[in-house]
Amino acid sequence: MSFTIPDVRNGKLVSDIGFKVKVTMDDILEILKVWRSSQRPFEASISQTSNLYTFIWKEMATSRHKITEELHSGSCVFASGSSREDVVPGMFLSPEEICWHDPTGCLDQIKEINPQCSLTEVTHCPLKKTLSNIYPGLRDFFIDGCGVHETPPLCSYLQILLQLSTVTLPSQAANAVFQVFLKWSDGLKSGLLSPEDIIYLKEHPKKFNCAVLPTEYDKWISSLHPSFGLVCWSDNLKLWKQFQHFSEVLLSFSFQIKPQYNYVEP
Repeated sequence: MSFTIPDVRNGKLVSDIGFKVKVTMDDILEILKVWRSSQRPFEASISQTSNLYTFIWKEMATSRHKITEELHSGSCVFASGSSREDVVPGMFLSPEEICWHDPTGCLDQIKEINPQCSLTEVTHCPLKKTLSNIYPGLRDFFIDGCGVHETPPLCSYLQILLQLSTVTLPSQAANAVFQVFLKWSDGLKSGLLSPEDIIYLKEHPKKFNCAVLPTEYDKWISSLHPSFGLVCWSDNLKLWKQFQHFSEVLLSFSFQIKPQYNYVEP
């Protein structure tokens, strides 16, 4: 959209010429359509898109249904890996491809270890970006208005762990993996994991290429695939020490965990 500031004091003349004197919600939605249909990667700054989303959020009070329908119709969230003011290439992502934050730290660790992996290159990971550090003041807009998940869906962590295992060593990722297992455990206890989810999380580790469990030998393994032999996750420190040097027995990594999860000796 182009703007001009003519030195015209006659309001009727401005109206007769056809100049817009106010940006409307329809204008903003049209701009968003043009932006997200542009040839990828689209170039913008986070500052620009923050202003756009702030305007939309304020207008939602009077036109919520129409705006929400438009936001849910396609990729509407611009994300890039640079500072707020720099105009840089990025991508418009759908709400299913992003979340507000990841409490396990997996997505942040992927970004830290492999920063050269740009948004345009990541196609096989279900979640490409967290938004809390990009748009810190727009949480309600993205979660309530756009339908973005506050945290990654529990089942999506399996694919996230697969992505993590391709960019880091088990010893570097062990604590993050443990946090994911805690999330799954909490989901099982609370009922957030449906029977279908449980079947999915049970069946996929049986596949050879689903290597998401770190071991003491700094090797990623698939915990339930028979080719890896006997896999143990010991909660007994004495027993763990006895089998530590047995090559036939794979021990899961000794996680750095909080005191309430420390090993208990008999």
